[in-house]
Amino acid sequence: NVTLPKNVHEALNGLQKAEWRAAINKDLQAKIGNGTFTYIKRLPGMRVTPTKTVLALKREEIMSVVAQRH
Repeated sequence: NVTLPKNVHEALNGLQKAEWRAAINKDLQAKIGNGTFTYIKRLPGMRVTPTKTVLALKREEIMSVVAQRH
């Protein structure tokens, strides 16, 4: 039984932290590549839009994690 981490902190400090870090980096690089995300320097007084990271596993990834544990 694979359980999802409750938040990014838990994901990046859990047993599969390397896999979660790689997945998050891959997702950010895809967003940067398609022009939907850009890193900028936050200046004093600048308003920012809050974001939330959603952690999920695809069906194939769940099977892969289960297979690795055996």
